[in-house]
Amino acid sequence: MSGSEIISEVERRTGGCRRPSPGSVYPLLAWLQDNDYIREAPLKEAGVKRYTLTDKGR
Repeated sequence: MSGSEIISEVERRTGGCRRPSPGSVYPLLAWLQDNDYIREAPLKEAGVKRYTLTDKGR
């Protein structure tokens, strides 16, 4: 998933009660990547980074 997809999914799963801001999601994604919990998916769309869990992240 991309950061914007994660934001939308959290909003969907909480019935619209919670929508995390990009300012909270993207730093968390960077931290997860720096600590080997996620990595960028090999296939990229123009300007969209998608992430996948690593074994450590599972």
